[in-house]
Amino acid sequence: WVLAQEVAGRMSAVQDRDSARLEREMAEARREAAELGAVLADAATVNSVGDQVSAAVRARLDAAQVVISVLTADGHRFEPLPGSDAAAQVTAISAAWMTDPAALGPRAYRDRRPVYLAGPKAPDAGIGSTAALPLLTEVGALGYLGVWWAGPHETTAVEREYLQSMAETTSRALERARLREAEQRERARVETLTELTRLLAAALTPEAIAEVVADRVRAAVGADELCLGAISPDGRRLVWTTTAAGAGQLSRGLPDLPMDAPAATTDAARTGRPVIIRTPAEYAQRYPGPHAQAITTHGSSWLSWPLWVGTSPVGAIGLTWRHPQQFEPGQLSVVAAIADLVAQAQVRARVYADEHALAAVLQRAVMPTMAAVIPGLEIGASYRQAGTTQQVGGDWYDAMALPGKRAYLAAGDVVGHGLTAAEDMTQLRNAGRTLALAGYQPAGILDELARVTDWATSGKFATVAVAIIEPDMSLVTYATAGHPPILIRRAKTGIVEIPSSAGEPALCLPSDPGCPQYTQGHTSFEVGDIMLMYTDGLIERRGEDLTDGIARVAERLQAWPPDASLASRCDELIVSLAAEPQLDEDRKSVG
Repeated sequence: WVLAQEVAGRMSAVQDRDSARLEREMAEARREAAELGAVLADAATVNSVGDQVSAAVRARLDAAQVVISVLTADGHRFEPLPGSDAAAQVTAISAAWMTDPAALGPRAYRDRRPVYLAGPKAPDAGIGSTAALPLLTEVGALGYLGVWWAGPHETTAVEREYLQSMAETTSRALERARLREAEQRERARVETLTELTRLLAAALTPEAIAEVVADRVRAAVGADELCLGAISPDGRRLVWTTTAAGAGQLSRGLPDLPMDAPAATTDAARTGRPVIIRTPAEYAQRYPGPHAQAITTHGSSWLSWPLWVGTSPVGAIGLTWRHPQQFEPGQLSVVAAIADLVAQAQVRARVYADEHALAAVLQRAVMPTMAAVIPGLEIGASYRQAGTTQQVGGDWYDAMALPGKRAYLAAGDVVGHGLTAAEDMTQLRNAGRTLALAGYQPAGILDELARVTDWATSGKFATVAVAIIEPDMSLVTYATAGHPPILIRRAKTGIVEIPSSAGEPALCLPSDPGCPQYTQGHTSFEVGDIMLMYTDGLIERRGEDLTDGIARVAERLQAWPPDASLASRCDELIVSLAAEPQLDEDRKSVG
């Protein structure tokens, strides 16, 4: 009896010691999982969670493979996260990555409880025992944590406690990482749409739109290939403006499609409804024909979105992905917003093209085709538009012989571009010529042009410099309205002078109390002297005072060779300053 009591006491002590050791080991397992959870609290992506958890579990349990599989958006299959190096066993365990088969992983996911298998699973593939634990959150199961050992393995209570704790840690980390990824995607989408809005607002030609779309849109939605088409003016064809693949590579080799052709892009453009194709089989079923095989060879998912403005179709945009896409609502909403921006840009480009053509015709009709012939004077002129769009502006120049052997010279700038600026420029230029022919002096011309600006133009703002050279060519009378000053290079000294100016404001209504009547000045003008009149496109630079730009032009004027013609000197002046970034879209001069 005493011996029995001694044995019982020792056995109880051993059991207590084993229980305490087991509790310590289980607490250590939970602690390891908690420490990893603290590290994963800042994980930015689900992939980084998968990488770190897989490495930790594989090292802790001496497992052959660890796979964290998450349910895809369509709910039909699981996808393993990075960190699961089970590529060699894909064939053997692929069934575990599907939701339908009765494999351990899907079973753990469906039953919401761990599943352990101590016997061989696929010995030929080096997979013996298996454990699968569901990844549970408050909103449901995300997937499962799968562990494989090369041979038979009976999981201990400590290992099961560790796996359970790791499954809980992984679930929380995946949920947080998914929220961060969603926030990052939303932020990236907003930034992308903001940038595309800015770029497409400035794209005024089909070529400029194509460049933005090829460079930015394909990357913004993650597509591998892109095509952009516009409906022809007669409404019968879808004309490709650009296609892009790879790193923004452009191609124009696609033939135009008749609008009634059976194709995803023409269907979208014609019906105004997006065409969403997720698999090659779906594409071949929807658009059977000899071209289906060639198209499905290079893609796995397709999306064609209509370009409509109001109730009018303008084209379609087609996107291709080499990897299957589920087309989540957020992804589709971004494509819809981008398509709306592109459609509006295409409409603006059409309106701009029409206005540009009209403005160009108007400008060519009123601008001198050759230098004026004025007895006693040599006239040189150069007019050039800057910028990639070659947009018609409101700058002009004029040189005209007046009765009594006098000469009228002018340079002006109407604010803005396009048809409105060209119309205003025409009004002011013709009004200036009429006033000069009527005998007005420069100050009087500006007074009357101010009235024209207020009552007969749309822009309500313009700058002008006018000069009249007297019959003996020895005196110049000049006046300016908010315009850069006239420059005169003296033949005797080679020095460039800026005649004194009252610094009058831009054209405004003289009756306005804030706009006094204009004044004029006088300066001598001798044989060989050169007078330069120009617009602000020649002198403006970002972050630079206008006086610096005027000084730069004066320096170039002073360096002109004495034997060159004025026309070539004007061209050289513009070319020499064209390489420097300018604020104005136009750079013109008249000498």
